[in-house]
Amino acid sequence: ILAGAGRPPPDPLSVLLAEAAIVPPEQARIALLARRAGMGETAFRANVRTRLGRGPREHIERLRLERAAYALRTTDLPISDIAAAAGYADPFHFARAFRRVQGISPSGFRVGR
Repeated sequence: ILAGAGRPPPDPLSVLLAEAAIVPPEQARIALLARRAGMGETAFRANVRTRLGRGPREHIERLRLERAAYALRTTDLPISDIAAAAGYADPFHFARAFRRVQGISPSGFRVGR
């Protein structure tokens, strides 16, 4: 029996956005993603919002911050390195975004792990 048999294939739009969350931000511009999805930007934004309940930029940011939260929980890497890996050149901007999504600062999140 094949692994995953009986499960529907992953949604191509979700796969595209997940891939966008692991590449540098300049490679995850909405125009590029829309083109890869074979849509115009407006249709792409609407499609993502309809399917996922939030816009593509917000969805990608949340995926990046979830990955950062995992790194904070499982590694001792400096927060500035985790911020950079998540696509944030400025650790202060990362901390603000992380607090907005997680409700706690990156350092507080790490202490509470």
